[in-house]
Amino acid sequence: MTVTRLTLAAALALAASGARADATYYPLANGSFSQDWSNTGLITADDNWSGVPSIEGYRGDNLTPNTGADPRTILLFGASPLNVLANNADPSGATSGGVYEVEGGAPIAGNPTIGFQGSGTADAPFVLLRLDTTGCTAINVAYLLRDIDTAETTAGQQVVLQARTGEGNDFTNVDGTYVAVANNGSSTPGAASLSANFENQAQVQLRWLTTNAANVDAMIGIDDIQVTGTCTGGVDNPPTVSSTTPLNNAVNVAPSANISVQFNEAVTTTPGWFGLSCTQSGTVAVSESGTGSTRTLDPTPTLAFGEVCTGTITAANVIDIDGTPQAMATNFVFSFTVLPDNVPTVTSTTPANNATNVPLSSNLSVSFSEAVTVSGSWFAISCANSGAHPAVVTGGPSNYTLNPDTNFDLLEVCTVTLTGGLVVDQDGTPDPLASNYVWSFTSAASAANYYNGVDSSSAAALRTSLHTLIDDHTAYRYSIGTNTCDRFAPTTAACDVWDIVEAAEQDPGDPNMVLDVYRNRKYTKITDRSGATGPATYNREHTWPNSLGFNNLDGLDSNNNPYSPYVDGHMLYLSASDHNQSRGNKPYDNCSQTPTCAGTENVTDANYGFGGGSGTYPGNSNWALGADGNTGSYEVWNRRKGDMARAILYMDIRYEGGNHANGQPEPNLIVTNERALVTVTPGGQVPAVGYMAVLDTLLAWHQADPPDANEILRNEIVYGFQGNRNPFIDHPEYAACLWQNACTAGENIFDNGFE
Repeated sequence: MTVTRLTLAAALALAASGARADATYYPLANGSFSQDWSNTGLITADDNWSGVPSIEGYRGDNLTPNTGADPRTILLFGASPLNVLANNADPSGATSGGVYEVEGGAPIAGNPTIGFQGSGTADAPFVLLRLDTTGCTAINVAYLLRDIDTAETTAGQQVVLQARTGEGNDFTNVDGTYVAVANNGSSTPGAASLSANFENQAQVQLRWLTTNAANVDAMIGIDDIQVTGTCTGGVDNPPTVSSTTPLNNAVNVAPSANISVQFNEAVTTTPGWFGLSCTQSGTVAVSESGTGSTRTLDPTPTLAFGEVCTGTITAANVIDIDGTPQAMATNFVFSFTVLPDNVPTVTSTTPANNATNVPLSSNLSVSFSEAVTVSGSWFAISCANSGAHPAVVTGGPSNYTLNPDTNFDLLEVCTVTLTGGLVVDQDGTPDPLASNYVWSFTSAASAANYYNGVDSSSAAALRTSLHTLIDDHTAYRYSIGTNTCDRFAPTTAACDVWDIVEAAEQDPGDPNMVLDVYRNRKYTKITDRSGATGPATYNREHTWPNSLGFNNLDGLDSNNNPYSPYVDGHMLYLSASDHNQSRGNKPYDNCSQTPTCAGTENVTDANYGFGGGSGTYPGNSNWALGADGNTGSYEVWNRRKGDMARAILYMDIRYEGGNHANGQPEPNLIVTNERALVTVTPGGQVPAVGYMAVLDTLLAWHQADPPDANEILRNEIVYGFQGNRNPFIDHPEYAACLWQNACTAGENIFDNGFE
């Protein structure tokens, strides 16, 4: 595809999406260019740059197939959607890739900026500045890169400044502007002198470019942009209106909102330069403040709900102060609609609806769309085990906090009900909530004191004490054919392995769905269960293949107990049926033919910012190499490598031979580097020993992919059923002690946090 077609495709996508931009080229001969983003009224709606002269942001889709790509290698403009996420107040909590207008949050400290970060979709987001350098030489660019993401400290967010002339050429990198680690906890000044190729050009484009980081992406601000030059022959143009707040045709403007006008240059205004007329309020007086190129207008009295207002700027009364004083060429008119007197709504809750792993001592919070008055028993908190919870109310008028009288119980579902008629807004005609509002959440399980008896002074002591701790857990039948299980009060009579793994693999965004381990695909819970092998169904994956130590032991022993290793929820995961078949009983290992793996690719779906893409090793795919058995390998995609490693390491410690407390014999399961030991054990028998590989690879996966919040929650859920935990999720450092003789008497190598 040619660059011209790519540019055309981007333009067509822009037109189709309704996104808006200002694609004018700023004439540098008229004065230096500067933008410090202090006017937060420039960007008020997503994907709308119309209020920002000569600057646009793009999401950078499909500019590179690689994670962690060097931005200096990306020189095409590409077919990318115009992009900005407006009014961000928490850059550290931003999860989507692209360009942001950041107004709040601790890292901003009252100094707004724009910023960008990569993602699986936003491969190479960029911010574009258009300049007309006609008549100008000695062009210098200065800017500030700001690390505004306190949540991500893993080094690796790259940024570079690039330039091109015209709209059909490739970009070139501006010397001295590449920053390998922009997320360095501070700000990085940038400065460059453009080469002579960019002097005296009608169209010069500068862009700041980042890429999808190899680790978690960090938000980087681009602030205090300054472009200067030595220019002759500049045109003394009359002033114009660059932007207004509200924008023309804006809706839902607050009745008490101020109006701001941004001119393209410093001006003087004389009485009568601005008039405001509204459909209900008539002619509205305004008080004026501001100098230079910015004016702020405060209407008096407050505007009426639902009315349409028109602002008129009289050209003859707005005169610039450079060169020969000139008035605006024509009047400027814009209109906006004041928000109607809407009923209040709930905009957010903490915890969110269907949240899990909520701390037992949590307070609850409710945010409303506007200021409200609450009265009487306007809320009720009811929990499955601990019952009703009165609470102390603080805050208001739009954000309230509820402090329950007592802590919640472990792993119980709590429901909060707001009585609509007792929550009434304070503006216009008092209106209550349209209906009752209900949301639920699940409290956490607690691992407090679980590891008190563990001795980590040596590998031998740790193995013995850990095995004693997690041994003899409650085992559930593989299948019982009913769906009557209560996951918060499970019994072996009503629950089976399906119930355990479907609760453990529940889609974090939809309790009716599950998210599988290999394909990263969403499936409908229960409905999409299958023993078939296609991608449209899921089944249960024995991460430690059952053929390697508990072959065909899916039934009951003579005492009607299920065989523990076959049904162990810490090792069982839901998997897309076809990927499960592809894995077979191959050991976990890396593809040995890097960088070009000749194995079979098992692709992933893109969900929650992870997965998607195919065709390049390793990408976001799983890779099956060779036949089943100890000569083959299965390399799990990077997002779940550590999960699989910890499941295997758990099995090695949990199963040490001997008998379960119920008298059932158990195998001694050993993870090893010796592939020849990994052989199929007899079916229907409990062998003395079973082996799984490859130990060194699993330890590397464990270290490279530490437990994340989802895996930690999974551990809690399985613990709620079985009564035992996977210690390598709670204490990742135990693995180094057990297999690498790095025992630290309890010191956690991940004490400072992990992702």
